[in-house]
Amino acid sequence: MVDTEIKITYDTLYDVLRREKNSSEIQELDENFLDNVISYLKEKQELLETKKNDQGLFGFEEKRKVVQQIENARKLLKDIYEWREKKIVLLARDVSRTNNQIANVSNLLDSEKRLYETILGVLNKFREEIINNILVGEQPVVSEKPKPLKTTAELQEEKEADSTASMQIKFIEDVPEFMGPNMEKFGPYVQDQVVELPKDIAQLMLKNKRAVAEK
Repeated sequence: MVDTEIKITYDTLYDVLRREKNSSEIQELDENFLDNVISYLKEKQELLETKKNDQGLFGFEEKRKVVQQIENARKLLKDIYEWREKKIVLLARDVSRTNNQIANVSNLLDSEKRLYETILGVLNKFREEIINNILVGEQPVVSEKPKPLKTTAELQEEKEADSTASMQIKFIEDVPEFMGPNMEKFGPYVQDQVVELPKDIAQLMLKNKRAVAEK
């Protein structure tokens, strides 16, 4: 087992990504990897908060450095996720095709195992209903009618609507200034403060139990 005391840094994230890129197998991660990553990002956000009032060239450079570290870490994490996601999809596909009941999923995180099991279940279901029926001379039987694919225009409209959608929430604890996914600044907020935030940010606050929906 990998050392559970591992400290997340840019170098460790880069090493994880390098190993994923250089191997066809899903690489082992510490079981606390996600917790450590979340702690790392929170520490950087808190550090940025302490420097928000720093003035002068030195203060500006320090803040710019922290922002850049957050951006770099987020990009590495997204790349790591997508490399592992691709391997999980391919693993589920191969297991479904070969009807292999034994697959090595020991290197998957708990959340990744749920993703794998969901994909495998869907592939097996449709394989049974489509190709297995055809092979015995029967018409395919799809128990659930697939939803029609959305046009590019419809998808663009939804994206634009989501980007402007907002939600009103009430903070149940003090929250320091933090950076959104596009590096925009939010906060600081105080307990019992009611604000209207972009829907994705508001839902994140609700999920982390730092706020409640305001009716």
